[in-house]
Amino acid sequence: MHLILAFNPKSGADASLPLVQGLQSRLTELGFECHLLDNLSSVRQLAHSLLDRDELKAVVAIGGDGTADALANLLDPRIPILLFPVGTENLLAKHFGLRAEIGHTCQVLLQNRVVRIDAGMANEQIFLIMASCGFDAEVVREMHAVRKGHISRWSYAFPIWRALRKYRFPPIPYRVHAVPGTSSATSTPQGNTPSSHRGESHVDDPASNEFAAWIFVFNVPRYAAHLDFCPQANPEDGKLDLCIFQRGGLPAGMHYLARLFLRSHQTLPTFTHRLCDSITISPPLTRQGSPDVNLPFQVDGDPGGTLPVHIKVLPRRVALVVP
Repeated sequence: MHLILAFNPKSGADASLPLVQGLQSRLTELGFECHLLDNLSSVRQLAHSLLDRDELKAVVAIGGDGTADALANLLDPRIPILLFPVGTENLLAKHFGLRAEIGHTCQVLLQNRVVRIDAGMANEQIFLIMASCGFDAEVVREMHAVRKGHISRWSYAFPIWRALRKYRFPPIPYRVHAVPGTSSATSTPQGNTPSSHRGESHVDDPASNEFAAWIFVFNVPRYAAHLDFCPQANPEDGKLDLCIFQRGGLPAGMHYLARLFLRSHQTLPTFTHRLCDSITISPPLTRQGSPDVNLPFQVDGDPGGTLPVHIKVLPRRVALVVP
C-alpha cells in the first residue's frame, strides 16, 4: 500500500524536515511505499490516481491546521487523512490526541481506526475547526500580511497591536438558518440564555437579522491559546456551534477574555450559544450607511476573505485516522 506524505515546509516555528525524513524512513521499513510531496497539485493528482487503483492507504498531513484544511478541500472525501502535527497550534490534532512522534504515528496508522467527522464550509472553503469574524479575524489578516515563514505565538504580538489601533468593533448582522423539520434551539448551560433565543427556529428571512460584536462558529471545541469557547462542540453531531458575544469595544473584549480564562463566559447574559445548520454573516454598515465590504472573516487561523460569508455544515465530510 502507498502513503502520501503531504509536507508543508512553512508550518510551525521550526524547520521539521529531519523529523519528516525520519518518519518516511520508518514507514518504509514497515513496508509502505512512501511519497514525500510538498506541492498540493502533485498530492491531489497522485492521491486520486492511487485511489482509483485501490492502492492508497492514507495521506499524512505534515503541517498545521491549515495543511489539514488544504487537504480536506483538495482530496476525495473517501481518502483517509492522518495528522502529523508540526504547526503552531495543531488544534485538530490535539482534539484527537495525535502527536508529531514517529512511533506514535506508525502505531496509529497500523491500528487503522478511521472516523468520519463533520466539516464546515465558509462560502466555498472547507474548514475543520472554526470560523469567525470580528477582531480576531482582523488579527489573522494582519498576521498574514507580515508573515514570511515559520511563526510562533509571539509572532502575533505586532498584528494584535496593529488590529487594536484600527478595529472599531462594529455590530455585525447575522442570520441563522435551520433545515426544515429541525431546530436550532439554544443550548447554553445553566439556562442563562436570553429569552429572545430560547427554543427559537430560524429560516432564511432577511428580517430575522440579529447583531453581535464577536461571532464564532465551531466544529471542533478548540481555539488558540487554550481558550475554551465552546467545550460542547462535537465534530460528529452533524451541526455547527454558534457562539456570539453581543457587546463591542476593547473594555468588553478584555472582560470576555478574562471570563474565557475563568471558563465562566457562558453564564454571561451577553453570550449566546446555538446549534445550527448554517449561518449567514453580512457586512456591517459604515457611518455613511453603506456596507463595510472590507471586514474580514477567518477560518482555522487563515484569512477567509471579507464579508458576506455563508457558513454551513458538511456532515461526515472528512475521514481521519485517529488513535
